[in-house]
Amino acid sequence: MLTNDKDWVSSWVADKDGGDFPTGCFAAIGAVDDNDSLVAGVVYDHYTESCVTATIAVEKKNLPRQFLRAIFKYPFEQLGVSKIIVYVNEANKASVRLATKLGFAVEAKIKDVYPDGAMFIMGLNKANCVWLGR
Repeated sequence: MLTNDKDWVSSWVADKDGGDFPTGCFAAIGAVDDNDSLVAGVVYDHYTESCVTATIAVEKKNLPRQFLRAIFKYPFEQLGVSKIIVYVNEANKASVRLATKLGFAVEAKIKDVYPDGAMFIMGLNKANCVWLGR
């Protein structure tokens, strides 16, 4: 099941990500398991009409296809953006692997952003998104 309760999802994602989101973050989508617990979430912010930034957090490896379709359908089809950007700690190999599996590619590397290393700025263009047709 999916939820768009942005307060619940953004709080959960921030807790997993170790960050925080500005009040009234743009939008959020979460995947809820049979126990009504969040198992994955995405928060969108920094919307520019052609691009939006996403912060994705997951608690389990096998994400529901419904969630995967929704997290790409919303920005690409509803918002009409042509690109989604995620910021990933280079040292967090699991996050880099997940972003890569979802179709994101490294577009830039900024040194000394995190205590343990650089930040990858990874992007996914609508034309390269395989999740829209699934």
